Amino acid sequence: MIFFLGYASIVSLQKMLDNTGHTFFSLTVQIYFNYIEKAGFIVLFTQEINLHPKTDVKTSFDKQNF
Repeated sequence: MIFFLGYASIVSLQKMLDNTGHTFFSLTVQIYFNYIEKAGFIVLFTQEINLHPKTDVKTSFDKQNF
C-alpha cells in the first residue's frame, strides 16, 4: 500500500510535467519520470502475482500422477 501511494504521487507528478512543465523541464527529466512509471508498474504487477500464487496447478499435477 505504501508503494502504491508513492507510485500514485509519481504518476501525478509526471502528469503535471506533461501538462504544465514541458516548457520548464528538459526532455531527460520527462524520460526519467517515464522510466520510473514503467518500473513502478512492473514491480506492482510482480507483487500482485506473488500475492496470489497459483496453487491449483500443483494440486492438479499431483492428482494426475498419483
